[in-house]
Amino acid sequence: MIGWTHEKSRAEVSDHAPVFIALGRARLDASASVVQSTNRTASNSAPAARTSLPTLASAATQTSPALAGGVRGNRRSNIYHRPDCPSYNRIGANNRVEFPSAQAAIAAGYRLAGNCR
Repeated sequence: MIGWTHEKSRAEVSDHAPVFIALGRARLDASASVVQSTNRTASNSAPAARTSLPTLASAATQTSPALAGGVRGNRRSNIYHRPDCPSYNRIGANNRVEFPSAQAAIAAGYRLAGNCR
């Protein structure tokens, strides 16, 4: 019985997996452009210009429109979840209500989920 909880947790996929995948792709794309610019400038014997890699916040907002401020509410419990909450993607489709902002959810009578703090 030792390790049973670890076995169950392997079957679950993190709610943040799409964000991490997108960040990895953004960093790979940025790294590839740095390598290409270095190769081009090396042949011209001029110093390569440094390009900055995208930050965590900018890459997350570019890849996931939900992170731009929209929240999801649960119709049955009148609780809303921010995109960074663990239960954001666990709301059933029949109970899901989309709001453009937390203020809109509060105005509709919803409260913030306890695991979003």
